[in-house]
Amino acid sequence: MLIATSDRLFESSRVHSTLVLERRFRVHVLHREQLLFDSRFSPSARKGAGGVTLYFVVAGEFQLGDRPVMHAPLAFALAEDEFERVVPASTTFRSWGAPSITIELRLADRDVRGPIGLAAGPRPLADRTWARCRAFSDACAAAEPDEQLVRTWLTDLGDDGLIDPELLTSIAAAEPEAFTRVWAKLRPLYASHATNGSILQIKRATGLSLRQLTRDLARMTRAFGLGGSFRDTTRVLRLRAAIVLLSAPGGTATVVATQAGYKSIDAMGRAFRDAGLPPPSVVQEAIRYRP
Repeated sequence: MLIATSDRLFESSRVHSTLVLERRFRVHVLHREQLLFDSRFSPSARKGAGGVTLYFVVAGEFQLGDRPVMHAPLAFALAEDEFERVVPASTTFRSWGAPSITIELRLADRDVRGPIGLAAGPRPLADRTWARCRAFSDACAAAEPDEQLVRTWLTDLGDDGLIDPELLTSIAAAEPEAFTRVWAKLRPLYASHATNGSILQIKRATGLSLRQLTRDLARMTRAFGLGGSFRDTTRVLRLRAAIVLLSAPGGTATVVATQAGYKSIDAMGRAFRDAGLPPPSVVQEAIRYRP
């Protein structure tokens, strides 16, 4: 199990995130202050296996399209085209709050129990499970969670009939040395939101040959089901960082471009266009956080 955390302040806004990678699942825990997420502007990876995202709104508000606002706690099983690969015909949603705390559990369709899709509505969870979600998100905000905490949280989800309990058996007892070596250099990049990191930078940090590093990264990508190349992964991460920061009430698109790792506002505009997204100014106006 590979774990990393990051904490970023931007103007009057803040985003703290925790990433957990495993073979059959991926977890992303997000604490947002004065920031808004709108799935209409969720950039898609070019490759990767399909799946489902269990989306837990631990704190904050949630709005499906133009329907009435709902309040935490809420849990949804999002289809592939509702989160990871949004298309024009997709059903979309917004989440925000003071704070907004969400947990995203990405896993294969076969590991999900019950109906999938926003049309099915929120999934019912026991009070005990919601208490565990809050404890898990609080631990992530304070420090990196240990593996046992992740296991306990997944056990409760299995007991509640949300996921296949057998998912826990897929957790590796220990990571191979090749993965821990590369991850030791990737974790600081994640922590500092260095979304413009290159393979050559990692090569210098690890002391590996370019051939060996490329091989190790490809093995990690396959093992953890990340899909695409290292360049495609960083492209999506940079876009997502930019879109989240564009929702900050006090930021400008030019400053966001620098913060997200683009060389200029024009470079960010080209990246948005290549991803099929509206111009940054249009996205900013649509998602700017307004208390």
